[in-house]
Amino acid sequence: MQNPYSVENMKKAYLALDIKTRLDVDKPIDDIVYPTHAYMKFKFESRKDLERIERDTTLELYPYPLDYEILEEGCMPESYDSCGYRYASVPIDYAVPDSVNCELVEELFIPDDGDTVYTRSGCNLTSDFIEALVDKSLELTGNSGPDELSTRGKSSWNPSGIITAYDNATNSYIPLHRVKVRARRWFTTHKAYTNEYGYYRCASFKRPANYSVVWEGTEWDTRFGWFGQAIYNGPKKQGDWNLAINQSMHKTLAASVVHRVANRYYNGNIGGLARPMNLRKEKICILNKDGRSDYWGNIDMGALPDIRIYIKDGNNYRKTPSIFATVSHELGHVSHCTLITKIKYWQVSDIIVESWANFVSWAFLQLEYDALNANVSTYIAHRAKQSWPVGSSDKEYSSLFVDLVDNYNQGAYDATLPFDEVYGFSYSTLNMLLLLSKDMESLKENLKICKPSFISNVQIDKLFECYENNY
Repeated sequence: MQNPYSVENMKKAYLALDIKTRLDVDKPIDDIVYPTHAYMKFKFESRKDLERIERDTTLELYPYPLDYEILEEGCMPESYDSCGYRYASVPIDYAVPDSVNCELVEELFIPDDGDTVYTRSGCNLTSDFIEALVDKSLELTGNSGPDELSTRGKSSWNPSGIITAYDNATNSYIPLHRVKVRARRWFTTHKAYTNEYGYYRCASFKRPANYSVVWEGTEWDTRFGWFGQAIYNGPKKQGDWNLAINQSMHKTLAASVVHRVANRYYNGNIGGLARPMNLRKEKICILNKDGRSDYWGNIDMGALPDIRIYIKDGNNYRKTPSIFATVSHELGHVSHCTLITKIKYWQVSDIIVESWANFVSWAFLQLEYDALNANVSTYIAHRAKQSWPVGSSDKEYSSLFVDLVDNYNQGAYDATLPFDEVYGFSYSTLNMLLLLSKDMESLKENLKICKPSFISNVQIDKLFECYENNY
């Protein structure tokens, strides 16, 4: 679209105003219309480039140009990778870091940016003048649709609403906490985060704004496909916007599950487990296909995502508890790797690596769904892996750490399974053991040192017999 907020178009609008509407015909136009903001295009060629840009948390970055009209609501397509660009509006005095590659698209004059009143050379801009000027610029640039008519005399409004998502276990819509919602009017963005009830409320506008949900947090970033930022674009409107993510919105529903897990891991109740210690955002991509989800961050994949989450099982979409368990498992790897460093992580045996992630998944399912009063016993039993070993494949995905916590002895019912009379280890103790143990032998010895008083060394040896003989 033609940009009504460019300095050039604002000057044209000022000169086209009725003389009585102008502030002071004796004032130079450059004292009335002048650059207040800059429309910037940031370019990145690698993950490190993007991380340098994202490091400035004052920037509200968009993967699409801000002077384009969003024609349809919905999530960004998987194929959309923004060609290595991010777009933002910044104050005119914004200092671009030396290491960041960017270009100026256009200088902007935004006189209606919230409650800010811009003045120059003693020239005060009244609200009536600002609205008349914006009206005229919208008209001259072909943007004066029925929803953009003059707001003079009308009160401002606050973008607000509720964000919820369907869950297959609760058979209901649950509120999403700490979701980032943006309301953007051309180059001005107001953002808010949902509270525990899914409610958000942004700073005010006088004219319509474009709503969107950005699936990211301070510590993680969700993508649709390999590279595209996961965004759900809402409507352009004046008034509340509520988003209820249903079962047919497959990628967006999966993004909501990723958000629930990541938000819990980094911000919520995790029962004493250690949180991931990553120094930059974990990149989690959602792939709309069948496949085996995995964690790559331990080998530094550059611009590629750290975690891949496949949301289909054959031709069918996976249920939300299943996706929740998988995301928990992969973020369990992140926590393990960042706690002990990548070099040490590579040295840990597969059975400890995968059994720990399995345990995190098992624990998270209970923490999340107990709070929701939902029965996910089937998923919990699957993640417990207490029918281990099921065969020769994937035997490293064991119930080892689950056995250290729960009081269920699967070996009492099947002699081929671990005989488990060990229980009662705290999550915090297991975190410590994870730092000290790289194989089954060291783990067993460390368990004996840190065991609860009611557990004997004989019981620990008996538990490990099955693992040692079958792995």
